[in-house]
Amino acid sequence: MPAGCGFVHETDGEGCYAFAQQLRSEPRAGDLVCIDPALGITEFSLRNRNSGRASYGQEGSALRIFLIEDNPGDILLIQQILTATIASVEIRLAMDGEQALRMLADPGFKPDLIILDLNIPKVPGIAILAQCKPAAPIVVFSSSSNPAEIQRAKELGVREFVQKPIDFEEFDRVVKRMIQDWANPRGRLRS
Repeated sequence: MPAGCGFVHETDGEGCYAFAQQLRSEPRAGDLVCIDPALGITEFSLRNRNSGRASYGQEGSALRIFLIEDNPGDILLIQQILTATIASVEIRLAMDGEQALRMLADPGFKPDLIILDLNIPKVPGIAILAQCKPAAPIVVFSSSSNPAEIQRAKELGVREFVQKPIDFEEFDRVVKRMIQDWANPRGRLRS
């Protein structure tokens, strides 16, 4: 796997590289090469040092995002938006509720923001909210528009419930706003 493309946790790199081949013939630094539902729990770390992107925290520190999402298309869009706008970002991914619960149970795992889709396999997002109370803010980013789910998620402590837009430009704007509003409580994100 080319340097800068990320790394796979608890799987081998072959499936990771094969998935990148589906995206383009030659993976480049920053490509999403660790997202494939068949791989199970994945994690990747992307660090961008372009001056046109926002920096986060002190020199060398990265914005830590925990993305709980099972849709590869949404994962790809979120990853592209984050790496295009943030100088240094570490994204950890769980593609189902069981993986998310295992990762949230790790006391050493301290994300700055959790982005949660409610409609995920094995353990639904609402059940994750009921079982875990992490210190990081949680934003629900879901296609659900069910008023009962929205109310229950808010009762369980989510900071915001955002319905996934269909339009790409709106999707981009909403993801950037979520990061600005919730991953930046101390004003550490600067452009």
